Amino acid sequence: MLELNDFCINRCCAGGLSLPDFMKLANDVGVHNIELRTDIHHGSNFLDDLSIAEFNNLQRNYDVHVANISAEFNLDDRSDWNTKLKGVTELAEIAQKIGADHILFTPIRNADDIRTDEQKFDDLVHNIRIYSDILGTVGVNGLVEPLGFGDSSLRFPWVAQKVLQEADAKNFKLIADTFHYYKAEVTKKDFDEKVDVNRVGLIHLSSITSEKSPEEADDADRYFISANEEDVMKSIDQANWFKESNYFGLYSFEPCAPEINNWSYDKCKQEIANSIDKIIAG
Repeated sequence: MLELNDFCINRCCAGGLSLPDFMKLANDVGVHNIELRTDIHHGSNFLDDLSIAEFNNLQRNYDVHVANISAEFNLDDRSDWNTKLKGVTELAEIAQKIGADHILFTPIRNADDIRTDEQKFDDLVHNIRIYSDILGTVGVNGLVEPLGFGDSSLRFPWVAQKVLQEADAKNFKLIADTFHYYKAEVTKKDFDEKVDVNRVGLIHLSSITSEKSPEEADDADRYFISANEEDVMKSIDQANWFKESNYFGLYSFEPCAPEINNWSYDKCKQEIANSIDKIIAG
């Protein structure tokens, strides 16, 4: 059975709050792990212009820990290479200074991408191999999140797993996301037969209550956890896949609907608490 310490909250759970208030929110609901995002900030950077010392003081005061920084890098993009290396290096150094466990990378989404599957695979291997070395020098790990969208260059977890093996990226793991599994129509049978649960480093959870097919569903439809009979993705059932497969890592809530950014502190707090209760109840 899952416990409170098994949960994590992504900053999109309360994107309208300042970073100090978001960290206080995590403490208030009893969650000690958070995910930061480079695309959500109240200032010029994802630390809301706090100094490293100020941010680390907040971590201590609110007893929270950065499990992951979600980066904006297109993982398999080899253009403007020197700028990308500089960006990954700088982010890795910040991650090390704030004690973050991981940096998360996502693949390219581009409907006009003319590369073959083999070229996409080779580009992923090339970049991950180098990023793995950069992160390794400062003791930070990496996460790869396959995106289930049809225009994604990396849709399936077993392909991502093969990429990590080919790159020999021992400090990288996969993210399993119930939304992206729904989009890519990854089944429990697929997961059990094709994915090594030991290569999964984080679970992302959300729910969709509108009657949308995998092809129609978008990030804007993703909310906090709903009962299975209301959720077209059946995220509670998906969460049980991972428990039954002996996954022992964190479960993080990632509701991406833009209107959540307008929600009050108390509403976000209640939705997080309700989501935790639903997942624990199974």
